[in-house]
Amino acid sequence: MTEKKLRRVNQSRAATKSSGKKRSRKRENEHSAFFVSGKKLIRLTKRQKRTWKRRVHLMTVIVEYTLFSIFVTWCCWMLVNTNAHFVDGDSMSPTLSDKDRLLIRKTTNIQRYDLITFEPADEKDTSYIKRVIGIAGDNVQIYDERLVVSLTDISEEEWSERNIPDSTIVLEIQEQNAIRTFQNLKEIPANYYLVVGDNRENSRDSRAFGLVHENQIEGVVLLRFAPFQRFGIVH
Repeated sequence: MTEKKLRRVNQSRAATKSSGKKRSRKRENEHSAFFVSGKKLIRLTKRQKRTWKRRVHLMTVIVEYTLFSIFVTWCCWMLVNTNAHFVDGDSMSPTLSDKDRLLIRKTTNIQRYDLITFEPADEKDTSYIKRVIGIAGDNVQIYDERLVVSLTDISEEEWSERNIPDSTIVLEIQEQNAIRTFQNLKEIPANYYLVVGDNRENSRDSRAFGLVHENQIEGVVLLRFAPFQRFGIVH
């Protein structure tokens, strides 16, 4: 091989090596992110990194919109199904105090011993808070101007001997109108409730105005939100 041809071969080999080194450096520069999976090191190219960022951004957007939708749904439910109420007076003491702020859940699904808000039939545009102690099917009887609420019928002999079940509730009637109302009943009719205040010495309730119909009921007390130190569910 002549010296001229040998020089050309050497130049071609040098150019090939230089090109290979450039391609190698280019591939190395493309590896710009590192993630550790266990003990194995995984390299991502710039293209893979951009794809990963797009996926993370998409997931972030989905989570944000999901949480926002849940929040909006919850707010709409609260606006439609709840109401705020202000306690005026001490008729529900010690359970509730004057100026307590309550959250009311609008419902007509009433259970015994629930605290409810309602509008009395004889006082329009007024709201009362009382406790349900009598529901449909309970026996109601008048003895000695007292209202006797029980799950079973009580005879005059049993009453005179005070031989009555432990679950029996005896209430002092406050007004004659209530006596006349209960004298015409043997049991509480469907969709009616007997309510009293926890502070019975200072409460106007079913002992004065009779039974409460479900159409008068605004809802059931859910919780007290003020004052803050007494925040919580009310029973």
